[in-house]
Amino acid sequence: MKLEALIPRADALLRWPGTQDMGGSDVLAWIRDDGSYALAIRGPAKRLESRLFGGDKLPINNYKSQRDVQLQRGFGLDAEIESGRGWTGIGGGAGQTMSTGRISLDEVVPAIESVLSASLDDEPVHFTVMPLEGEPWEGEPTPYYSAKRGRVRTSSEPKGVVRVETSSDIGFPTETRSGIDFCTVAPRLRETSSGVVATSSGSDKVFLTRSLNIGQYSTPVEELIRSITSCGGMLYPSLALSDVPATNFGTLVLVARIGLALRSISPYREKNWPVDTYSTDAWTDTAREFLGNASVELYEQLTGSWEPRSYGHMQILGPRLVSETSMGHEVRRATSLSQIKTRLAKIRKRWRRGMTAEQIEAASDLTDLRYPYMEVKPAAVVEVPDSFVLAICPKSSLQAAKRLLQGIGFNGELITLPQDPSSDDVERWDYAWRVRDAVLAWQERRDAAQHHDWLEYFWLGHLGSSGEFNRPNLASDPKR
Repeated sequence: MKLEALIPRADALLRWPGTQDMGGSDVLAWIRDDGSYALAIRGPAKRLESRLFGGDKLPINNYKSQRDVQLQRGFGLDAEIESGRGWTGIGGGAGQTMSTGRISLDEVVPAIESVLSASLDDEPVHFTVMPLEGEPWEGEPTPYYSAKRGRVRTSSEPKGVVRVETSSDIGFPTETRSGIDFCTVAPRLRETSSGVVATSSGSDKVFLTRSLNIGQYSTPVEELIRSITSCGGMLYPSLALSDVPATNFGTLVLVARIGLALRSISPYREKNWPVDTYSTDAWTDTAREFLGNASVELYEQLTGSWEPRSYGHMQILGPRLVSETSMGHEVRRATSLSQIKTRLAKIRKRWRRGMTAEQIEAASDLTDLRYPYMEVKPAAVVEVPDSFVLAICPKSSLQAAKRLLQGIGFNGELITLPQDPSSDDVERWDYAWRVRDAVLAWQERRDAAQHHDWLEYFWLGHLGSSGEFNRPNLASDPKR
């Protein structure tokens, strides 16, 4: 088998309208290590994601079998549309390989593979999609043809290759396979200029927090330090946006600069700022998943061995929702300040200070308001220094908190509270509000000490008379 046989077919697939429908901007061709042929549609990960994966994505409109015939003719097969009384089909070539009308990736992949195989005397073939960051890799530098560039290139080994042990279904042994360390491919964020407290409506104050558990039955502090420092920060951390922290996940609360969440929000959206804000807890993949199976899938996507399906996900983009309706509530992205303001107002109506156990249980039913916060999810490594400016913990956890914060490079201020809440819901809820009090008191002290020069309020309800959002560091030119 020779690569030359694939070159005209790669050129034809690049010209095929379905490639653009799928979000592709190039077609790659190479020979796999088992000698079989391979083609890949490559394109921007976000475009592939939006057109191919999740929900009822139907990227190809095979109206009256036109895309099917175009594909077959491009690969050199003599196919044509035939029609009779009340029916339309394909004559010649490889026959009908796709349903008529709009179809998903689950039909496109086997259709391309079958047509390509038929054009190559039934030789085995492999078709995939890959992000622009990937290129074919067959365990060694691999020659491949780029239809967009019109020439043959040789690939390099992907960065961040690690050996990981994957989990499997019950009854099947685990495997050790090649993966990609997400810390080597994820973008890095470090928020240095914005303030901490936001004003959402009237006197309502909100802030952005990350809660960690450093108690007796949690991950050892030294292990937390190693995982964060080895990555250069927190990989895809879940952050709570509300007037209280998510202390159900831990009593050590790190308070982040709020611009980390709001830079991605209209009208202050920064281009390619990889942060999503969700209406509620989004139930994204865990860190354990990114160290295991997801790492292997990313390796496959970047090297061309992936077998794409419509329920897939471009791992290069980091975490995704487990389900748009996970745990019985709908999860939506917030894209504007007004959406955040409205959502926070609804949350505060449901979740009030001084709630009893019965009231907390009632508020925690399977509705879209079952959590007292919105979730902010960076698809990036968030660097700790400067991004987090305040930490709060119970006095009993002071020494462990100091070890952790010093170990991860935290350069802010640590405050202790006398209360040491148990797992009791009421105690945890009361502790969350005490943390809120501490954050606001800390902010007031900062304001007084620096004559209000330091505080940078985000007005979520409206823009000020100056038309600015925050101070000039962040928002005098929100589209920079």
